[in-house]
Amino acid sequence: MVLLTFGVSVEPRPWRATMATAQFIAGLLQTYLFMAVHEQWDPANAGVYAAMLAGGVAGLGIGNALAPRVDVACLQRYLTVFLAMASAAMVTSAARPVVQLAVVSSAAAAVASWIALVQGPRGAQGRSKDAGKV
Repeated sequence: MVLLTFGVSVEPRPWRATMATAQFIAGLLQTYLFMAVHEQWDPANAGVYAAMLAGGVAGLGIGNALAPRVDVACLQRYLTVFLAMASAAMVTSAARPVVQLAVVSSAAAAVASWIALVQGPRGAQGRSKDAGKV
């Protein structure tokens, strides 16, 4: 679903409504599978479940509060790096040397992203008026 936002212009309200509906239905299905089908509900862990629920709601609130301050291009860049690292981890999970290569590549991508973030947008350092003159 996230990849659809990169190449397609989508109105925010219908997109959010669609995602909220999908998440709600998935939540109901996951709850049913967790509690009824797989019978993994343990009343002794009710505190853990409550903490996870509170953390999710708090994260949602914090994310919504910070959303106006996020640079969209930067977020898309980091999201692309994250998705690439996650897919590399899934694809390479069977062979240890390839996993090690994926970890090193992911670390290099994370460092490069951090450097790009620190340096800011290209050309933001200010170019001299004399630059490029012969």
